[in-house]
Amino acid sequence: MRITGGKAGGIPITTGRAEHVRPATDRMREAVFSSLGEQVEKARFVDLFAGSGSYGLEALSRGATGGIFVEKHPRAVEAITRNIQAVMKSLGNPEGVSTKVIRRDVLRFNSNERFNLIFMDPPYDLARSHGPELMKLTRALLNPEGPALLIYELPGDLSIPAAGWSCRRRIGKSGTNEPSIAILEAVD
Repeated sequence: MRITGGKAGGIPITTGRAEHVRPATDRMREAVFSSLGEQVEKARFVDLFAGSGSYGLEALSRGATGGIFVEKHPRAVEAITRNIQAVMKSLGNPEGVSTKVIRRDVLRFNSNERFNLIFMDPPYDLARSHGPELMKLTRALLNPEGPALLIYELPGDLSIPAAGWSCRRRIGKSGTNEPSIAILEAVD
C-alpha cells in the first residue's frame, strides 16, 4: 500500500499489523481523489476510523492543510503516527500544515473544528448497525460555509441513510461486503 498521488506519491503506508484494519485499496483511493480533484487543496479534513490513515495521508499529499485522524486501536494509532511522519518528511515538513492523531472511539468523538472533507471508513458491521448515528455525527462536523463533503466507505449492498444528504457519486462494487465509496454533500 502506498500514497497514490500528489507530492508524497509512492510513499509506503503501513498498518502496523493492526488486526482490525481493512485499508482502502490504492485503486479505490485513486478513484476517490480523482473525483475530488481540486477540492482537496487547502482543505481541512477529519479521517474517522482512520486505520492506517490512508485517506488523510492521501489528502495531505494532494495539498490539504491538515486535519485530524481518529482511531481507537493503539497499534493503528502508532502506525498512523509513523505514516504521518513519513509523508510530512516527503512533503518537506511544510509550514502551516498541522495534523493530530486522537485515540478515541469515533462514536464518542466531538470537535469544535469544522471540516471541508470527512473521510469515514467504519467496520462494515458498524455501518450496518449505526448508519443513521454515523451520518448525524458527520453532519455536525461539516464546515457550514462549504464546500464540504463526506467520503463514506461502506459495503456495496448497503443503502446510504440519505435524509439530508445528496450523493454526488458512488464508486465501487455492489455486492455484499464489497467496498464502495459514496461521495456525499449535505443538503438543507
